[in-house]
Amino acid sequence: MNANATLLSNEKILELFNLEHHQVQKIDIKGQSDALNVYITLQVEEQTCPICESKTSTIKDYSEKKLLHSLVTHIPCYIRYRARRYKCTTCNKCFFEHNPFAYRNMKITQLTVYNVLNDLKSPHETFTTVANRYRLSPTTVSSIFDSHVSVSRQKLPAYLLIDECYAYHSDRSDYVCVLIDAMTKNIVDILPSRKKQDLVAYFSQIPLEERKGVLGIGIDMWYSYRVVAKQFLPNAFISVDRFHVYSDLMKRIDSIRVDTMKKLKPPKNWKQTEDKVKRQEYYKRDQQYYLLKKFNWLLYKNPKATTTVKDKKYNIFDPNVPKQRNKKLGKFLNLYDIIDLILQTSNGLEDAYNMKFLLDQFFNESKAENAHENLNTLIRVMAQSRVASIVDFSRTLGKWKNEICRNFQ
Repeated sequence: MNANATLLSNEKILELFNLEHHQVQKIDIKGQSDALNVYITLQVEEQTCPICESKTSTIKDYSEKKLLHSLVTHIPCYIRYRARRYKCTTCNKCFFEHNPFAYRNMKITQLTVYNVLNDLKSPHETFTTVANRYRLSPTTVSSIFDSHVSVSRQKLPAYLLIDECYAYHSDRSDYVCVLIDAMTKNIVDILPSRKKQDLVAYFSQIPLEERKGVLGIGIDMWYSYRVVAKQFLPNAFISVDRFHVYSDLMKRIDSIRVDTMKKLKPPKNWKQTEDKVKRQEYYKRDQQYYLLKKFNWLLYKNPKATTTVKDKKYNIFDPNVPKQRNKKLGKFLNLYDIIDLILQTSNGLEDAYNMKFLLDQFFNESKAENAHENLNTLIRVMAQSRVASIVDFSRTLGKWKNEICRNFQ
């Protein structure tokens, strides 16, 4: 046993887990240079079957459970709990004895959970810093926080924003709904999903007088947000900001890009094709596929963005920007050339991309007095597109005209 092992004694283990000597059959502490392992077996005790509630002391088998423990933080510490499985002699069901070291379905000890939550009380801590300290993942620390902490709701602000973010560990929905104070940017509350029934249940519990105090609400083009806002926030105007309008269009452009990539991707072993004409076709498709995958970000880049080359500033798509050799394509190119090559891969992609500039024109040139007229013109142009998703986008704009034009009032 090395110096690390001396940090833990049998008495210390018993004290940590509120165990008595008579409850423990065996404790063995083994220290290594890179970890500390504590092997524990509990005493055999008469058990109550969780199915039929009969008493039994019949042992079925054992299973070692490896639990991450946080008593020492400079090296990993593991509780190697030899969990005993009992068999009920009445109903023949098998079940594990009570685990005093960890919560159900968790591979970390109760003390680790406690220490994580205690550390998160500090405003200087993040999920990542705490995760690194206890050798957990940020996702695990976030899950511990969500499972044990209930944050009280803030009062609804005069101007409210409703948005969503991807819920990477939510079992209720792919997205959680975030309520934000539009003036302070502080989070008011986080809802488990953006489903209509969850939104209705949430706002129906808030007093009417408080809901009347909301004068404006900003949303994306999610239909349930508008329905719930009209129903529960009677004094609030509803607006859809330009970011969410652009976001919808960009998703459609990206979908066209991905579909084009799928069509262009050559067979896996295309270089071994003996037919020279076919191989040349695959070669061209491979280059186009490369452009769409490697430089997809150019489709979403603001054309007014700038770049600096040799201490000289250029517009990012300026054809006069010095060119650099692209090894894959075997050419000297700048971003102006590359975006042009990307748009040549698909007529549909080029048409959809050009619609972005019409949307720019609408937001940049419209005012309160002509926003509706300009938006109607934009909708008519998009409705005549050869691209189905752009025609569908024109219909979306038509359904949200009032909320979009609210930006100019």
